[in-house]
Amino acid sequence: AARISPLKDDKYKQVFGADLSTLKGKNVAAIFKNKFGLNALPTQFDDLMKTVIKNASAKYNAGGTDVNSILREAEELANQQIATALQGGK
Repeated sequence: AARISPLKDDKYKQVFGADLSTLKGKNVAAIFKNKFGLNALPTQFDDLMKTVIKNASAKYNAGGTDVNSILREAEELANQQIATALQGGK
């Protein structure tokens, strides 16, 4: 398996995947062209939303309900929980 080095020197980019037959003839340099943005900062609502998303995912995996309905219900629940948290309750 190939792993991109966290080291910034270009020599590491040039030898990336050189010993892997699956990357022979591929445009390996393209991997290094993208600049990735920073991760979103955590909020006070992250734990609430993780629970909502986990429950919605479990409901979808159980079957019987379409994904659009599950997402709508999850959004409504998330909005209710955020409103409650903003009013000082949990």
